[in-house]
Amino acid sequence: CRNNTQLIFMTEGLFLRKASDHAFWDTIGYILLDEFHERTASIDLILGLCFERRILLSHLQIVVMSATLNVEKLKSYFGDSSHIQIEQRPHKLNIYFQKTAQKLICDSSFYDNLKNTTLEATKISKKDILIFLPGTREILKAQSVLSPVLPAMKIEIVTGSMNLAQQKKILNKTESYRRIILATNVAESSLTIPETDCVIDSGLEKIVVREKKMGFSKLETVRISQFSSTQRAGRAARTSDGYCFKMWHEIDERSLPE
Repeated sequence: CRNNTQLIFMTEGLFLRKASDHAFWDTIGYILLDEFHERTASIDLILGLCFERRILLSHLQIVVMSATLNVEKLKSYFGDSSHIQIEQRPHKLNIYFQKTAQKLICDSSFYDNLKNTTLEATKISKKDILIFLPGTREILKAQSVLSPVLPAMKIEIVTGSMNLAQQKKILNKTESYRRIILATNVAESSLTIPETDCVIDSGLEKIVVREKKMGFSKLETVRISQFSSTQRAGRAARTSDGYCFKMWHEIDERSLPE
């Protein structure tokens, strides 16, 4: 890496906006697409644009990165390309399934189950506990359920709507107290929360669905994918051995969408 090398971080939207400027491409040597397994429409469009530009510009190189990725499909798309597998000895990850089927609605029985699972997790884990929930409404409800039964633990919230200062305050932990972090998908891959050795995964997320007859969009709670399940569980064993409590039966795991 030369001294005059610039490393620029961009959102997908900003990159697509700049992609129409031909002079922009002349300043780039490498394009890194991280967490590619998330596969949004924007990131797929960016890959297509970059692939087209690589044909026109011999100096341009594309690097696609992910910890959970279908490499064979990408290799067939790129053709002549290199595949680098970075091997690192993983920390031990203990996964616990439930004896009952997954709850697809966050009702009273769902929160009772979450409370009991969290109490069990506090006895096994030694560090912070990260709980994945589908949205802000469910996070606030979980906070009201968990606070009375775990008064000694600090409960913090992480969502995509938080500003940078709020995120930094949670990520830069300076004191030794244990925490429960209630989070949406933003903690799945966008943010790495330190001092976490336990994940409780609801197996749910919220996506935007367009109502064809009415023409309006709405948020719908759906089951997460197998990739997301793997990604979330891995957050428990980033720096040490960890534990993941999946709030669904082992049979449910097989029916998760790829």
